[in-house]
Amino acid sequence: MRKRRKLILAVLAIVLCILIVLPLMAAVFRAHAVTQQEINELKDKAKELADRQQEITDKLNAISDEQDAVTARQALLDERINTTYEQIEIYNAQAAALDSRIAYQERELEKREEEEADQMALFRRRVRAIEESGTISYFSILFDAASFADLLSRIDDINEIMSYNEYVVKGLKDAQAATQLAREELAATRAEVDEARAQEEEKKHELDIQLAEMQTLMITLEEQREEYQLTYEENEKLEEELTEKITELQKEYEKQLEEERKRREEEERRRQQQGGSGSGSGSSGGGTVSTGTYIWPVNDSRRCVTSPFGWRVHPVYGTRRFHNGIDIGTWYGCAIYAADSGTVTTSEYDSSYGNYVMISHGNGRYTLYAHMSSRAVSVGQTVTQGQTIGYVGSTGTSTGNHCHFETWVNGSRVDPLGYFSTYWRYWD
Repeated sequence: MRKRRKLILAVLAIVLCILIVLPLMAAVFRAHAVTQQEINELKDKAKELADRQQEITDKLNAISDEQDAVTARQALLDERINTTYEQIEIYNAQAAALDSRIAYQERELEKREEEEADQMALFRRRVRAIEESGTISYFSILFDAASFADLLSRIDDINEIMSYNEYVVKGLKDAQAATQLAREELAATRAEVDEARAQEEEKKHELDIQLAEMQTLMITLEEQREEYQLTYEENEKLEEELTEKITELQKEYEKQLEEERKRREEEERRRQQQGGSGSGSGSSGGGTVSTGTYIWPVNDSRRCVTSPFGWRVHPVYGTRRFHNGIDIGTWYGCAIYAADSGTVTTSEYDSSYGNYVMISHGNGRYTLYAHMSSRAVSVGQTVTQGQTIGYVGSTGTSTGNHCHFETWVNGSRVDPLGYFSTYWRYWD
């Protein structure tokens, strides 16, 4: 009977130990919804962008002659705006990751508080039991032993009682410590979220100032037409050179497609001469599969066209000139889609077009997207209709956020609005 009682007490002590240790082990080995490494990587990226931002600002401050360095200044402003936009995205991602951690830590704190409440209830029951049994005199228990063997047994019983009491007290202390640690971790994470959100708001304010600065530069160009006539002529020359470059690029790309078609036909002819049973003739599309139709290239259901295809008064230089595409007005950072499936033939920065992308859709059809804040595709990449290829901005020669969209057929630009039936004529 006594051995059985000792066994029960021993098992109870072991179970109590497990109840105490498991929460601590869970606190150490639990899998965070978001790891600290991910948070650190975002912080490192934010610091890298901040350093780059400072470097760009230093370069801007070094430019004193705005008239002679307007193109360089414009490119630097473009880069600084894009960097600030990236910083906003990083801080937003950092805050979102921390929000995920907070949700996890709130659940953990709730568990720790429940465990602490359980340990407190156990402690109170133990204290109540001691009070109900009266003050225990361990000496009287020992002196009442009938024999030496009985004395040893009583000593064991006293040790078990004292050990159990110690386990109860230790369990309560550990549970309280775990709860306090969970509270501190949650408070620290909330502080990090507040800091990330504050930095995000600060960068949004900086972005507004930088966009206003770019707008001021463009207005200055418009107000000082004669002073910037040389810049205008140089820009016009650059646009002509860009058009020639695009035309040559189209010819080279079509030539490559034709060579590929002939190569495949020759391979098929040889296969047939050798008795092969190959099927099909060489593809003339170079692996590009297009739908033959265009979708609206901007993720904005308003379809607001601020400037049409054709002759117009240039919004920056104030001279009458031909507009090679349409301008779609929308917000900064709005996604730009591939109007049709195809292959990216150009993805680069130009002082006139800013960040721009050109896509070949086969059969002499191309589309061009300009003034992007950033590009999301590279040369040679195959894209599908509706795939994001970049984001709306105001890089290059531009007075505000919009997407300049061109459609080319057999080396010549055509009116993009001929492919669409619904849009808002904002220029009227």
